[in-house]
Amino acid sequence: MRVANVAEARGERLVFGPLASQQIADEFHENLISKRQVVIEPRSADRLSERPLAPHGTGNALQLQQRENQVRQAEASLKEALARQRSLEQTHQPRDVLLAGLSERLEATLKAFGYPKVEQLRLQKNLVPVVRNRRYDLVGSSGAMTLIALAWQLTIFEMSVETGEGHPGFLLIDSPQKNLRPVSVTRALNDDESAWILADHESIVERIYGHMQKWLDEHPTAQIIVVDNEPPELVSTDIVVTYSADPLSPPYGLIHNADGSKGTAASTAAENEATS
Repeated sequence: MRVANVAEARGERLVFGPLASQQIADEFHENLISKRQVVIEPRSADRLSERPLAPHGTGNALQLQQRENQVRQAEASLKEALARQRSLEQTHQPRDVLLAGLSERLEATLKAFGYPKVEQLRLQKNLVPVVRNRRYDLVGSSGAMTLIALAWQLTIFEMSVETGEGHPGFLLIDSPQKNLRPVSVTRALNDDESAWILADHESIVERIYGHMQKWLDEHPTAQIIVVDNEPPELVSTDIVVTYSADPLSPPYGLIHNADGSKGTAASTAAENEATS
């Protein structure tokens, strides 16, 4: 009986005839199987690593699949961008129309604050407010400048929320009364805005908070966070937290890990009480 086993190895066709021993045939067969299953990487003479051979064409198929996924993602992003562009084009306003609308809203907000003589109010092309033909930071009174800046911030915030424009939906205002406290009588005599603030400080603060409170009632999804030392009574039920600035009466302050424990008389008293 003739034993014939045909195989391919290194591009050669080998035939085992009747004179080949079974042992040689078995060794060759095992060697062929091992070459098909593993790749031997001769990194060193005494260290070999083996990994299974990937089926023919698998790598190309994976690369092709990845490319197809990337194309699909790019097409989806492009479709979304085009939809946003069409939406913006439908709601687009000429710049002069937009500036006029913002100016009108800013004027209304200042009047709600009780700002006196709101005249010749406009916005420069760079969106800087101008009141009475003076840029807002040159009005001469720090209190008036604070009111205009606060009204401008609220104008942008409110109109953005109302029109669904890109805005996170909350506004943080820090120390709105910083420059609104009563000023000296001498300065007030030389400055109309300062005289007004001196005479009407409490009412101004109440009108500011009243404006924000009314608008928030009409737009409950929005949020305004105010950090103030002396908020008016009308918002007492809206106060979330009060900081004492006293180490013995937490919470001490806005910074959660600050407790005033260094260099204060209160902290010294607390230490003495703890050690006595």
